[in-house]
Amino acid sequence: AENGAQGLELCLAHHPDLVITDNTMPLMTGLELIAAIRADEKICQTKIIMVSGDRGTIVAEARRVGTNAFVPKPYDLRELLHLITTELM
Repeated sequence: AENGAQGLELCLAHHPDLVITDNTMPLMTGLELIAAIRADEKICQTKIIMVSGDRGTIVAEARRVGTNAFVPKPYDLRELLHLITTELM
């Protein structure tokens, strides 16, 4: 998706098993996207990974709104795939 609002639209239309989001996006932040997903009964069980270069309070906020995992940038693709296959799916 090109922005958070489009990401939410796609989630509502396709009910994905996994969403990977950044926090910094146009129209809707990753935190807002996670909260919107968790608030919708059709997609609230979707697994969510937030990636971000911000390692401050964003980690606690992401967990508070319901992310399943937080991955700091830069990240290794192999580590991300390992997280997905062993811990989330």
